[in-house]
Amino acid sequence: MSLADCMFFKKMKVNVNHKWSYSTMTRMLIDFTRIGGLMPAQTAPAILLQIVHRPNTISRLLMSTHTRRYMETNLPFTTDEERYKLQWISLCRGVMDAYILGERNIHIQIDNAHIVDSIVSKTIDPSEMYTKYYYPMLLGSMSKTDWTGIRMLV
Repeated sequence: MSLADCMFFKKMKVNVNHKWSYSTMTRMLIDFTRIGGLMPAQTAPAILLQIVHRPNTISRLLMSTHTRRYMETNLPFTTDEERYKLQWISLCRGVMDAYILGERNIHIQIDNAHIVDSIVSKTIDPSEMYTKYYYPMLLGSMSKTDWTGIRMLV
């Protein structure tokens, strides 16, 4: 599946109950753990990569703070093994897509504690095939960014 096939762009829709602005996003993004990049500190503007597990679907959302645009991809799965694999794929592909879009400051939110722990602690369980394969790919993608951070989505 190519980048053009899996994404669509449209203007950010503002929820009438919550005004979305850069300052709101900045307050939300304070507690990220730095996991890669060339800069020691965050730079603005940023892009938010959010990976969420929904019933039978992994949803990847990229939201840019300076262009107010977003890209959403939904990937269906049937087993827990597929879900875990698709979360790693979405994470790697999301960082690559952000880089392709010209974003160099990436904030990642993901709802899988095991993946967050693997990335933050930099430990790879040899028995996990997906971690062994996708973690080096993720490190390669993050090395091109200015700053990349991650946090658990609650």
